[in-house]
Amino acid sequence: MKRFWVKVDKSGGPDACWPWLAASEYDGRGIFTVAGYCCKAPRVAWQLAYGEPPPNELLVCHHCDNPNCVNPAHLFLGTRMDNVRDAHQKQRYRKGPVIYT
Repeated sequence: MKRFWVKVDKSGGPDACWPWLAASEYDGRGIFTVAGYCCKAPRVAWQLAYGEPPPNELLVCHHCDNPNCVNPAHLFLGTRMDNVRDAHQKQRYRKGPVIYT
């Protein structure tokens, strides 16, 4: 969808973060309107790259930890717990220990 990708800065090349240049939420994640619905830009990037939407029960997480990045090579699907584990492993979680079950 050309309308999506024109709002992305790919100038850093295929390995760099691709910042979303349009509207963003309070946390820096890009938002994009599709058929009148406001969608998270990383979820749209995932669908455009892989041909199908990510399952609703999964998050689109970032290997790069840049919430504004929509480079499909930097994105992965995971549960909320997967995302918390990833944040802890990278020492990016702010409060207290997490007990993995």
